[in-house]
Amino acid sequence: MSMRSLTLIGAIVMAGAAMGQDDLQVKRFHLTVPLVEGGRAVAAIVAPEDDAGGAELPIIPPEQAMPEAWTEGRGFILLGRLGDSAAVDALYIAHYVCADARYPGEGGHELRAVHDPYGTGASGVFLGGSDLESVERAVERFVELLPEGPDIAIAHTVDLAGPAVAGPLTEAALASIRERLPGENFRSVGQRASSGL
Repeated sequence: MSMRSLTLIGAIVMAGAAMGQDDLQVKRFHLTVPLVEGGRAVAAIVAPEDDAGGAELPIIPPEQAMPEAWTEGRGFILLGRLGDSAAVDALYIAHYVCADARYPGEGGHELRAVHDPYGTGASGVFLGGSDLESVERAVERFVELLPEGPDIAIAHTVDLAGPAVAGPLTEAALASIRERLPGENFRSVGQRASSGL
C-alpha cells in the first residue's frame, strides 16, 4: 500500500472520528438523590411484589424501575440484592450496586446513593444485603441518616458493613502499594487496593 493511500485512509478515519464527536454529550453530575421536594414525594420505593410495606412514597414493582424508567426528575429507593428484582439486577450488572448472596455477608448491609446511572438525570438509593435481615438493617441505617424537612435529598453516600466488606487500608498496606506503583498498571494497583493487600 502506498504512502498516499495510507494518508487518505488516515484522513477519512480522522474525519469520521471528528464527526462522531459532534454527537457526544457531557454527562451532568447529579450529586444528590432527591426524595421529597416541597413536601411532595419525588421518588418511589422499588420492592418485589411479595414484600409488604407502608410509606408515603409510592411502592412500585421492579419492572417499573428498569433503565428506561429512569427519567429526569424521578428517584428510586431500591431494596434487595442480585436476583430479587430485575431493577436491582440491572444496576448490579452495571457495577452500581454490589449486594448478592455473599456480599456484604450475613448481618451486613449496603446503603448506597446511585447517581444518574443511565445518564438521564434520575438517581436512586440502594438498600441491600445478602438476606432479608441485612436489607432490613440497610433500611434502619437509611432512616437514621434521613434529614428532616420539606425537601429531602441524599448526598453521595456509601455505607457498608458485613463480614465480606474489606476494612480500611492500613498504613502498611498503603506503603506496600506505593512501593510497587512504578512497576504496575492501574488494574493491578486497583485490585491490590480493593483487596487491602
